[in-house]
Amino acid sequence: MHNVVADLERRLNAAADPATKAWFENYLKQAIAYRGVRTPEVTRIVADWRQAHGLEHLADGEQLDLARTLVERSYAEDKFAGWSATCRSHTPKRRPSWWNGTSTAS
Repeated sequence: MHNVVADLERRLNAAADPATKAWFENYLKQAIAYRGVRTPEVTRIVADWRQAHGLEHLADGEQLDLARTLVERSYAEDKFAGWSATCRSHTPKRRPSWWNGTSTAS
């Protein structure tokens, strides 16, 4: 799994923008390390990375271990990638017949 994580790190580093990094680090008052990759770009990179490595075929436990590894890293983009990967891999593929995507709560 180390090579898989290293590949994601390489992809994120390649997309990093120093101006975005500076803005976010100032905004967040240095509370978290930030590479400078905007969320929509991280989402695209993670989707491409998951497909390139066939991560959707990993067993649930392996996917959760990978997500935990990412969430435990210091960069915000890695943490987001871990949560994003977990949500995508653990969202039901088929919804129950009664599911229409709307809420009945008011």
